[in-house]
Amino acid sequence: MKFYEAIMRLFNMNKAFFYTFITFSLFVSSKSLLCQNTYTQNDVINIYNIDIELLEKCMLEETNRIRHANGLNYLHEDSLLQKAALLHSSQMNKYAFFNHVNPKIKEIATVDKRLQYYNYPYKSYAENILYTYIDKNNPPTYKQLAIYAIKLLYKSKEHRKNIVNRIYTDIGVGIVLAKKYDANYVYFYLTQDFGAK
Repeated sequence: MKFYEAIMRLFNMNKAFFYTFITFSLFVSSKSLLCQNTYTQNDVINIYNIDIELLEKCMLEETNRIRHANGLNYLHEDSLLQKAALLHSSQMNKYAFFNHVNPKIKEIATVDKRLQYYNYPYKSYAENILYTYIDKNNPPTYKQLAIYAIKLLYKSKEHRKNIVNRIYTDIGVGIVLAKKYDANYVYFYLTQDFGAK
């Protein structure tokens, strides 16, 4: 009974945060069950069956390719950073905002709070976000889309500084398809979370 009362008290204290946690947990679970495609990075994207995990890995590989070209270490994929990045992309999609600050839920409002939420033990951190699209009429390969997206980030001084910052050792990439419908484009949110322990 005490456990039940504690849960109900927590639920009543912050219903928005509770609902977000449950929704996101179900989203991650369904994602792991559904993403069983056998595409490769050189396959043209099927806009009706996009392999998000493959696309995230292509984004990581392209980021590391740029770092290697600049004489820097490769970033290691970190599961906690990946969860934080995916959470932020899903929140931007759910509440239709594009910003590093989540205006809806204060517990995960900023990058540091999201990393703390997933217990990533950071000494330094940074975040890149991007909102872009896939052309339905001329879809690229997974690799081509990753090159295009990271190039867009690299054109920005602040984003470029994060990509080629030598202090970072870890990265998490989170991509969520936007709920916005368009006859010609599939829009998506991309979040990169960088960290050093």
